[in-house]
Amino acid sequence: MGCPNCGKKAYDVGGLWPFKCDIFAAPWKVTCASCGQVFPKNDFAAFYRSGLDARGYFLPERADRSLLFNTEHGDPADPLHQWAVDDGTSWVDDDGNRFWFIARYCNHLWIQVTRDVQAMAADYQRTGEPALVHAAALLLARKADIHPDLNFTEQGVHPGDYKLGRDEGKAICACGPYSEAVRMRALLAAYDDLWEPIGADAKLVEFLTRKCNEIGHPEWAGSADAVRRHIESELVAEGARDVIASRGAGSLRYGGDIGHMAWTLALQGLVVDDDELKQELLAWPFEGPYPRKGGMHEVLCGAILGREGAGGSSSPGYSKTHYTMARTLAGIYAKLEPPHRRDLYAEYPAAQKSYDTQFAINCCERYYPHIGDSGACGNPGVICSPATMLEAFAKFGEPRYARMAYFLNGHSSRRFDADIAKQVDRIVQRDGDWQQSSTNLNGYGLAILRSGEALEDQRAAWLYYGRAVTNSHTHSDRLNIGLFAKRLNLMPDMGYPERTGAWPRRGAWTNNTISHNTVVVDRCRQRPAVVGNMQSFWTSPIVRLVDVAREAVYPQTALYRRAYALIDINERDSYLVDIFRVKGGDEHHYSFHSAEGEVAADGLSLVMQPEGTLAGPDIEFAAFDPKTQGWNDPGIGFQFLRNVRRDTSPPDAWSVTWKAKDTWNVLGEGKRADTDVRLRLTMLGQHDEVIIATGEPPRLGKPNNPESLEYLLVHNEGKDLASVFASVIAPFEGANSLTSIERLPVEPSADDIEGMEAVALQIRHADGTTDYVFSAHDGSVLRKAGDFEFAASWAFVRIRDGQIQYACIASGTRLAGPGLRIEMPAAGLSGTIADFDRRMDAHNCIYTDADLPGDDRLKGSWMRIANDGKQDACYEIHDIRHEQGRTVLDIGDLTFIREVKDPEDYDAGYTYNFEPGQTFTIPARAWLQRSDSGTWQAHSNTRADIEAEGKSLAPK
Repeated sequence: MGCPNCGKKAYDVGGLWPFKCDIFAAPWKVTCASCGQVFPKNDFAAFYRSGLDARGYFLPERADRSLLFNTEHGDPADPLHQWAVDDGTSWVDDDGNRFWFIARYCNHLWIQVTRDVQAMAADYQRTGEPALVHAAALLLARKADIHPDLNFTEQGVHPGDYKLGRDEGKAICACGPYSEAVRMRALLAAYDDLWEPIGADAKLVEFLTRKCNEIGHPEWAGSADAVRRHIESELVAEGARDVIASRGAGSLRYGGDIGHMAWTLALQGLVVDDDELKQELLAWPFEGPYPRKGGMHEVLCGAILGREGAGGSSSPGYSKTHYTMARTLAGIYAKLEPPHRRDLYAEYPAAQKSYDTQFAINCCERYYPHIGDSGACGNPGVICSPATMLEAFAKFGEPRYARMAYFLNGHSSRRFDADIAKQVDRIVQRDGDWQQSSTNLNGYGLAILRSGEALEDQRAAWLYYGRAVTNSHTHSDRLNIGLFAKRLNLMPDMGYPERTGAWPRRGAWTNNTISHNTVVVDRCRQRPAVVGNMQSFWTSPIVRLVDVAREAVYPQTALYRRAYALIDINERDSYLVDIFRVKGGDEHHYSFHSAEGEVAADGLSLVMQPEGTLAGPDIEFAAFDPKTQGWNDPGIGFQFLRNVRRDTSPPDAWSVTWKAKDTWNVLGEGKRADTDVRLRLTMLGQHDEVIIATGEPPRLGKPNNPESLEYLLVHNEGKDLASVFASVIAPFEGANSLTSIERLPVEPSADDIEGMEAVALQIRHADGTTDYVFSAHDGSVLRKAGDFEFAASWAFVRIRDGQIQYACIASGTRLAGPGLRIEMPAAGLSGTIADFDRRMDAHNCIYTDADLPGDDRLKGSWMRIANDGKQDACYEIHDIRHEQGRTVLDIGDLTFIREVKDPEDYDAGYTYNFEPGQTFTIPARAWLQRSDSGTWQAHSNTRADIEAEGKSLAPK
């Protein structure tokens, strides 16, 4: 609703919280950031004073309600006499819109007082000024006075659909329990700083003694120790015991915000002097089951903090809160004296692994994938800082963290502490600057394909296939893709919504499948599913590929699979090949968008739909009401696409080009400046309809987001439909290096799933180079396309001046053509799991009786284990050796533990991500490359016969 006077304009100026507060200049008032109107219109200060009892507590039933009128319109006959009047429980206008003036002010007041206490305690540590102790301790004591009588269930109010019963108990913040833990931790830190100087403030003790006698609590003062006992018993201990009691009684208080109460109670355990309470507080975070107790053992051994330490949320920002919490708990327990001291990094290796994962998510030194509720639409920013990696270096002493810090600091040690800088410089001189390479976080469900060394040349293409244990900030976005190139975010995700919760635009559009770069089946959002099934991930000098299936998000599909490849043109440029196969359902919509900017179509005859939206010519833009339309109804979100242009008989090849604006001024020419950067998508194959329409990223309170984005939708319809969306996506600046793209006929085209024809593409470059891309769902069938034959899920050939320059094959047995032959005995190496390491350890191995190559060729390969499907089980092989007649595959520091077996009984042990007797496959791959001098290099992870231009090449 925004402001009663200027409406939603308030959000454009003030953001999500358009009412500003100044507790000193304008007590009990909020001011609209847009129009300057002050609310509420009644004198709430007088109403508040009339309700105070002898203790200074506000009792609403005691207050004089005759004071509740608009002071600017004092005549009771005036129509505005009751306009914008708030008694503390909001004001409702004639249309039923609710405005929370006093609630907003109270929230600000609580936050401001907490910040003031924290700031004064910190300033005292720096300056030693006694007056700071006096003022901060008075505020803490007053908080302790009123805290026992606070009850969020009875007294709390919250805008939106908010069930107070799920958060029963005390509250020290009017905003509710999430902020409660944040504010309590701030107060605890301040109290820890003030504990000793309180004893030297005689005037503080004298004042509090007089006040406590006046309100009938002489036991709360009389000495410095009494002041401390008051704060500890009524604020710290009372709050802690209330959390323990309410969670134990079944409240979901902090059930979704994992670790916050465990973190807070552990800090409270550090502060209190009562030995019995201290033991209870320090034990509770690791007792189960979660969420009735802290349950951090469950959280840290796999249920939430995954094997890579990425956290349980799809959003990198919210995932970060999980591993930050783990690190903070580790710091708390490391400071304790025995028997409470614990080394959580040794107990839970994923906590340390989280540093590596946090670094790995950064892309092109200025971005990270905006997955779920994360970031703004396309904005730059990284998820990891040099300070974070220096923190890891200080904790573990491992050189890689020093190199990562140097890398993130602009390839420099500037501004580091002098001694640390010397250490970092020595390590970098010895080991070299860090080079980010392609990353696959299978436990988290994110693959990032990287190329380019110089900052301006770096490219990173990502595919999210998703582990989202906590769904509060996730989107329906599996197999979503993105791209950073030419220093811009060229496939920006929607980012954070205007509001969370049951906000219509959020549920219907921002976090819905249709707004993401993926495929919508039967006009419905994807269903929640834990993680995708990786088919292949590999890198080579020119081609980097990830191939993932995720049928669980659409149970009506027999196939929902995407192969996404980053292919280098030269040191500065790459293009993408995207092949999305879907089988099942009756409608498929391939949805794609690039950056803000103009869009142009080549080869299409687009006809404008004169009115309405993609949902229909009679349906207005954003016309969605969750009360009458269900969140999972077919077509939800289609009403958020306007300016619909269609080609109902598209040709077999066409292109759409986006001319990108620099929305976030990354290039330094101003926000939304025009650039010469373009992204061109060429799609090949038969499709029923091509649509271009305009969508909007979140705008309410987010004025810097793009005003609109142009969406491409490719639509097919039919009973038990099969679709193959094959496209080439090329970012370029100036002229496009790719001059023509054609789809070659393939024989036989049939596959093991009806309608899943194989794909062969011929891509010509401006310099005469020709690339060939081959892809099939069933890679066991020998097929022909042009002058080549292939039996592989993926293959690639590059020819220049009539000579083979490069070729590769993955998950296949044969690739042959003029001057080229690569043959492997099987599409992969396979075997059975004999045993595996069951500890949470820094070194974990899988044991098999299969006779696998014992040299280095399997290092860096990924093995895929056929487990129960509840989580994906793909692991990178770090080393391989033979011991006692078995092959040992060293997976490194990733635990195989999935979760505790019984949350009621931690001693029952663990459930693992796979079991002995299950089979595994290591997809076969091979590549060869000609150097500028004409020499050949060849590589294979299994036995392979490789010939190039009549020469037999021995793969390494």
